[in-house]
Amino acid sequence: MAAYTTFTREALIGYVRMFGIGDLESFEPITEGIENSNYFVTMIEHNTKREYVLSIIEQLGLEELSFFSQILQRLSSSGIPVPVPKRTLDGMTSTIFCGKPTLLTPRLKGMHVRDPSTDQCQILGKTLATIHLNLSTEECFRDNPYSPDWMEMTITENTEDLSKSDVIMLNEITQDYRIAQDNDLPSGIIHGDLFRDNVLFKANEALAILDFFNACNDFLLQDVAIAINDWCVNKNGGLVKSRGDAFLDGYSEVRALEEEELKNLTKYRIFSAARLALTRQKRDKSGARLKDPEEYLSLTRQLYQYDYER
Repeated sequence: MAAYTTFTREALIGYVRMFGIGDLESFEPITEGIENSNYFVTMIEHNTKREYVLSIIEQLGLEELSFFSQILQRLSSSGIPVPVPKRTLDGMTSTIFCGKPTLLTPRLKGMHVRDPSTDQCQILGKTLATIHLNLSTEECFRDNPYSPDWMEMTITENTEDLSKSDVIMLNEITQDYRIAQDNDLPSGIIHGDLFRDNVLFKANEALAILDFFNACNDFLLQDVAIAINDWCVNKNGGLVKSRGDAFLDGYSEVRALEEEELKNLTKYRIFSAARLALTRQKRDKSGARLKDPEEYLSLTRQLYQYDYER
């Protein structure tokens, strides 16, 4: 999360008035992340402090917010701890602030995990499978924003910043990813961004699953691969087998992975790592990269060498 869009205190007072949630005490930017502008907002209502997260959506249109609101409402009603958008006094969850689509959600408790335990990985796997099952009957749809066409375009746009060997590798992965779109694997709505900074834990309890703005319709295995690549590797990118096994055990308690999914897991880990490395090619207005792509380029190389050269 980040804060690209700024505003005055007076403007924010006018915005939160739509929700009838008391008086503004303070607000501060959330500096992590690369996509949207996010702020912690503290309100005073009946002498009680209540904290919210204001998310100003930088890259999506207002019409797209209904998809996220719908799946968050569904998950919350199923007992999954997610930040459900507040409704205005007129009953709206999707609003405009600073001329951009905006959501206001309660700030959920918990801490980010930096060094996950096997128990936490197992709980996360179980939680992700529960999300997949609960969204399996939702009829809303959103295309995968990181499609093979997007990957191909991003490689072309950043060829000068990539080594020749990385360009060859990423192009080959993209072609395999394109072919894989015809795989007969279970699909549905995925979170799409289940990294450690999007989950809040207290000990061995997952208190919040955050940031669904990359949610879309895709293979469920893609979500599994994204999570394993972040939660179940060491600082050098190597798989920590005990974490990976715990994650898959937890997931399979709720939704058993099919044999074809297990057979293709490494491939989808490669697709996931390559996609993320390409998202990190993005630069801000000054030309500086918002995040270093090398971490996920390195992971892509490791997985690619293991799978393509064995």
